[in-house]
Amino acid sequence: MIRRERLTCYACAILTDHVHVLIRKHRLTGEAMSAACKEGIREALRSTGTVPGDHPVFSADVCDMYKSDPGAVRSCIEYIRDNFPKHGLPVVDYDFVTPYDDGPFHNR
Repeated sequence: MIRRERLTCYACAILTDHVHVLIRKHRLTGEAMSAACKEGIREALRSTGTVPGDHPVFSADVCDMYKSDPGAVRSCIEYIRDNFPKHGLPVVDYDFVTPYDDGPFHNR
């Protein structure tokens, strides 16, 4: 879904009972990105048989937060990565996560 929607994901932690994801500002609204992420994860879990086809997978509880400067983005990336050990899980480097380059605030 990240690739299909051409989103830039700077951090992601898929945990046993919740997900943290940091996505760069995009043409989609935050609500649309949340919905697309939830649908992509739901499809993946159902297609692998991890959950039954009629399982709702997600609650209605979504928290959208906006980061407005590079320091806040870097702190958020660290917070997301720190969730793996907090939940007793190994850190995972997903292939759809892009290293942060201080954008879109930097000058080139």
